Amino acid sequence: MTESDLHRAAGNRQKFSDDVKNVASTEVVSLQSTQVVRDALRLFYMNEVKQAPVLDADGRPVGLLSYLDVALARLQSDKTGP
Repeated sequence: MTESDLHRAAGNRQKFSDDVKNVASTEVVSLQSTQVVRDALRLFYMNEVKQAPVLDADGRPVGLLSYLDVALARLQSDKTGP
């Protein structure tokens, strides 16, 4: 369930006592752990999402990457750079 799902549910006056399956997005986009950050940014932009699960070679979730993770990593590298 994403933040957007919650906003949509609130806008539709959906009860928060409903099951998660009634609120959560059904189309999920994901990243493979071997993809590069540029791929992640493209996926976020093209699908209008802020985060995506990261899957290993067997399709098992190994993490969650968000656009904020990417931004923070960039800021961190700028601080430690030359």
